[in-house]
Amino acid sequence: MKCAWLFIWLCLCICLWLFSHVGCKLQPVVESDQETEQVLRYIKFVEKITRFKAFVTFFGNQSLGSRSVISKSLQQRMMDTFCRPAIVAGSEIGDLNRIVKADTLALVIFNGLKDPVLKELLSIPDSLMIVFIYQSEKKEPLNSTQITEFFDWCFKRRFYKSLIIFKQDNTYKAWSYRYVTSVLIHQLTDDFIKNMNRQTYHEFLQIRNYRWLVTMYERMPEAYLYNSTDQKDLTGGHVSLGGVNGYLLTTFLRYVNGKMDILSFANRSDLELNGQRLAGNRTIDIGANLIQNHGVALYSGIAKMSRACLVVPSADRLPLSRYFFNSLKGSLHMFIVFIYLANVVIKRLAYPHKSLGSILFMSLKIIYTQEIDNGAFRRLRLPDKFIQLSTTVFNLMVASIICGTLITAFSLGYYKQEIVDEQTFLNSGLQVMISDNDYLRLFENNELPNILVDRLLIVDKKTQERLFFGLNRSYAYFVESDNLLLLNHMQKRLIRPKLRMASSKLCTVNHIYRFQVRPELPAVSVLNSFLDRAHESGLLWQWISMALFHAQQMGLVTQAPYEPSERFPLPVSYFKELFTACAVLILISLLVFVLEFAYANWTKRSNRLQRKRINHHVI
Repeated sequence: MKCAWLFIWLCLCICLWLFSHVGCKLQPVVESDQETEQVLRYIKFVEKITRFKAFVTFFGNQSLGSRSVISKSLQQRMMDTFCRPAIVAGSEIGDLNRIVKADTLALVIFNGLKDPVLKELLSIPDSLMIVFIYQSEKKEPLNSTQITEFFDWCFKRRFYKSLIIFKQDNTYKAWSYRYVTSVLIHQLTDDFIKNMNRQTYHEFLQIRNYRWLVTMYERMPEAYLYNSTDQKDLTGGHVSLGGVNGYLLTTFLRYVNGKMDILSFANRSDLELNGQRLAGNRTIDIGANLIQNHGVALYSGIAKMSRACLVVPSADRLPLSRYFFNSLKGSLHMFIVFIYLANVVIKRLAYPHKSLGSILFMSLKIIYTQEIDNGAFRRLRLPDKFIQLSTTVFNLMVASIICGTLITAFSLGYYKQEIVDEQTFLNSGLQVMISDNDYLRLFENNELPNILVDRLLIVDKKTQERLFFGLNRSYAYFVESDNLLLLNHMQKRLIRPKLRMASSKLCTVNHIYRFQVRPELPAVSVLNSFLDRAHESGLLWQWISMALFHAQQMGLVTQAPYEPSERFPLPVSYFKELFTACAVLILISLLVFVLEFAYANWTKRSNRLQRKRINHHVI
């Protein structure tokens, strides 16, 4: 009996022990599910204001108690809810720069600024949107001082798009910040999250009446300055920023309710050397001129894609006197000569007793389809009849081809060979005029064929632009594709352009150009979205037209004068060579006739005198 009671008591103790341990394990799981739902709520808010294609999670040491409970369930719930992959980061993973892209959302669970997991964030791009989840060992929320210290740490580490979530009064609350002249901290309330979308988020990031410091140097049609009050609401003066990028920036600043101060430079080198010195205590916010710098790719969107191409003179039109000979191609010439020699051989075999001169003349008559009378044709042998008929048909075909070719040539014109590849360019004998900066950028990077190096003429930038914009056809030029728009505008009045872009074989690959922006400004993400909308809506082409129109009004760009029409009646001078040849042949015929007449009279007179002598001797 005592054994039975002892057994029952032992079982009861075991049940109580299991209940206590299992109960302690179940409670965090329930709490973890509730916490995960609240965290997912903020991630859904982030999804409404930004785009991301994957997650990267930093949970540090998974054995640190409370942190591991939420981390395991959160990873799976994120993948199930958003249908996006999750990358688990850690000290054993190594550098993530080549794995994590700019369209990735980072989640970090940490317990303070001294948490070792924060050191692992140095291996990710600083342009990522990061959601920090604070969980202290004592389950205490952050106070205002700690929040300020945290966002100051984020700003120093260049984490400009950060959000922190921590538990306070049994519910999670979120805070974020933006930088203007100092760190401004905002609490993301429930109403703020509920009414937030991408448009309202951009309005939230706008810095009203903030004066942007904009740098520029004149580069057509990208950016230039002109005297006007069109932008007085932005600049407060009579100076306006023109050009394609100038109109883009002014439209953007009006969109974000901003102002601007313009700082102009002579060229890019002057900007790079003296930019910050002339800016003084202020920091340059954005540059109106685009740069090809991959270092800004993390936070500056694509403004344009451009490539350098070879611009060559258009092919010259041949003189009218050469149209007839160009219509007779070399193969046709050879075939006519072959037909003539074949006729000579056949005539020689058919009439062996006739002289060679007679046979050559008979064959020439056949080639030129000289008409013969019906009786003479009937007296011809059968081979001669076949030769006469086939040659006549062939000559009719050749005459039709030549007439059609001449009509087409008179309508469209005959031109010299166009430059389409490296070989045709070398055959043209042209030199390539290129500025020293473009030479260093293009040829030292092996972006263009080395075969063109021997034809280079390196000059300063002003000389190249003066000859290029003057439509000088003595050289070829390497220019960016946006300058081709300017070139087309300058040649709009010409019937046939003087300069044209060569084929893609003589162009570099496309390069991506971006704005040089100040990454800590919150409106940078608004600018990237604005660029996408401008390209999609076609506003860029409107700004190009406006830039060229204003530049022409200011005298920065001049159009070529109108050309007279190339359509005119065929002048009599075109037949000058033909008339000259006919006149010479007629004169030769007349001279031969006179000589034959004189020779006949001399022969007749000589014969008469000879007969008189013979008669005198007979008598």
